[in-house]
Amino acid sequence: MKYYIYIICLLSILNQSCFLQNKETKFNKEEINKLTHLVDSKPLEFISKLKLDTMYLAHYSDSLGFDFILEKGVFKFNNKIAFNLNIIKRNDSIVSFNVKPFCGNLNHNKINIYNKLYKNAGWELNNKYDFNTKYYNLNYFISPNQINGFDKYKSYPIIDSLLNPYNSFYYIEKNKIKTNDKIIEYLDETTVYYLLNSKNPSTRVLILSFIKCNQKVYNKDINKFIENLYNDKTKVNIIEGCSEKKVSLLDLTKECSD
Repeated sequence: MKYYIYIICLLSILNQSCFLQNKETKFNKEEINKLTHLVDSKPLEFISKLKLDTMYLAHYSDSLGFDFILEKGVFKFNNKIAFNLNIIKRNDSIVSFNVKPFCGNLNHNKINIYNKLYKNAGWELNNKYDFNTKYYNLNYFISPNQINGFDKYKSYPIIDSLLNPYNSFYYIEKNKIKTNDKIIEYLDETTVYYLLNSKNPSTRVLILSFIKCNQKVYNKDINKFIENLYNDKTKVNIIEGCSEKKVSLLDLTKECSD
């Protein structure tokens, strides 16, 4: 009997999806609409209504450098409606975040229900099982005027994309750090300095690797800044085989890519 109860409980846990109870109720529709409206109109109030769901072990925080911290986790409203949140803080204050509905085991049988439920609130499915992401204050990180001395810098979309601290290339495979050929053509001295100021540590790794492997020489201000970056204690997450670990910027750029 106890094994039967255990199996029932396990299935109940695995059946959790965008909200705790798998019912398309009027309450859930109304609350999803209200919460989504807050994301767009009062983002910090939206955050204040959520609580961290400690059941999911994916919650963690990382230093981005320059006193910025990235926190990741699954947060819920009233223990029902779940969101996947990446929050960036500085001095314990929220600077930016991105968010999307969390659907741990959204499958083919449920896709039409959830698509209708969340689409009415303004969310769209990017593919069969993943919703679009909404951002708060992303421009803080990808706008030239947010970096001292670059208010008149003419930036480019391909360069600005590297500044996005939420981009997935935050995970780097050691000794396979490569700079996209389409990016290299933009890497003059000013752009290199601009990207070294990125709040995404993997951007800094890419540029430091580019400088080392191409034996680039820059002015004393840039060289001093590079020296300070190497002395920084910020570590980047890398995937090495099947394991994940943190490595310093200096260690990541010791060897050039093939």
